[in-house]
Amino acid sequence: MSAPSYKYVSLVFCPTCDTSLSMMEREGQLCMFCRSCSYIQKSDNIIVHQTRYDQKAGDIDYKINAYSRFDDTLPISTTQKCPECKHNEAKFLRRSDTKTSLMYFCIAPGCNALWH
Repeated sequence: MSAPSYKYVSLVFCPTCDTSLSMMEREGQLCMFCRSCSYIQKSDNIIVHQTRYDQKAGDIDYKINAYSRFDDTLPISTTQKCPECKHNEAKFLRRSDTKTSLMYFCIAPGCNALWH
């Protein structure tokens, strides 16, 4: 059995006004449309989002450095109190893909505390 071939599209632009196209369903068909003009095209791509996992990779430890606390994609917890400055907000992430323990970063100005 051969693997299906899919067309992977990362970003598609409107041929009329060069605005990036968005996706919507129209009459049961996946379509790409422009939010700036009235351009619409049917999409032959059936995958909207796909996540792949590599079982051979094993446990991946995240790299934490001095700039991790400035990562706006990390969630903020208001239930953890900093052990050093007692600030009640901290960003956090999982310490690895297989362990459930979390690493917290104090986000108070001037505090560089890390704890788990």
